[in-house]
Amino acid sequence: IPATKSHLVRGLNNTTPCVNSAEVIMASLFERKRPQLCSVWVTTPSAAASPFETINNAIRKFDSIRSKYVEGYVECLRLCNRTEKLEMLLEWVRTSNRDLPSFYQASAFAKGGEPENSHTKDCLLLKKPSIGALGVIRKIKRKINSAIADVVIRELNSLQKNDTNISQVKVKDCLKLSYTSYLFLNCSVKELERSRAWKYGLGSIREVEAVCQSYLALQDHEHVQIKGQNWSGGATKKMVLKAALQKAQELFPNVNARKKVRKRAKQGTAKGDDDSLRLAPKRKLPEETKKKPFVVVVPSGLSAGDSFQATIRHKDLVKKVKLTVPAGNPSKLKFTLAFPTT
Repeated sequence: IPATKSHLVRGLNNTTPCVNSAEVIMASLFERKRPQLCSVWVTTPSAAASPFETINNAIRKFDSIRSKYVEGYVECLRLCNRTEKLEMLLEWVRTSNRDLPSFYQASAFAKGGEPENSHTKDCLLLKKPSIGALGVIRKIKRKINSAIADVVIRELNSLQKNDTNISQVKVKDCLKLSYTSYLFLNCSVKELERSRAWKYGLGSIREVEAVCQSYLALQDHEHVQIKGQNWSGGATKKMVLKAALQKAQELFPNVNARKKVRKRAKQGTAKGDDDSLRLAPKRKLPEETKKKPFVVVVPSGLSAGDSFQATIRHKDLVKKVKLTVPAGNPSKLKFTLAFPTT
């Protein structure tokens, strides 16, 4: 970006790549969590709206507009290797509500009732003719999850290119991140084998590629025999994937258990073995109160603006109040206090 033009838009910088400037500019649309994910709204037309306004305000039109901004921002984060921001954005999407295509499919599976599970448990590898594959939420989740896996693959390639002795700590971090992104797919190995990307190689599944490459970068995968450098064949990839998942489960057994523990801590447990998971005490309902008038004598020697403490007794209750002498130096002060009726 030339220096003569970088001052025209806030965030442009002629000393950094264009993608970094684009990330700063688009970040203003995602400065906090919103139901629609980004700062894009739709105006409701009046009763006498034209056909163009009706079409322009349709749900599909709005979803296409906001998904365009979200996907652009995700691409900027992917190119800038912002895994933390990608994970935060993915968490926003996972905690959002279902969109209409996903709700129609889930309610159809429930025979017209409410969906049994949250959309966070839906499989992300859906075929295009499926109505659930048309939803913007599933599309965005898939885009963010693939971006995280792509960052892991590039990080591994950078480590292998620059370091002769790859740090196993960094490799394990990549394996943990790629394993988490694989779990977000919510699909089994058999479901992966039925996908076109697995069968015919029409496009790699980045989450699977990241898990396999992270596992192969470890030093303890001698039991997996690979002929040459090509491990992308169907049988070989299946063997590597199963070994990678088994190794990841051994290294990170609680990688996806954090939210479950938090949920149990909120709901409590019936056994009551763990004090941290017990039910919190119920909040007491507010009692009915009634205001009572009181009159106190102002101590001598005080002027306007001075404060003093008075003890008020009502039946068996005792309250201490702090009073301020108003202007005019009155000898007595009259006020009211609320006491429970029972």
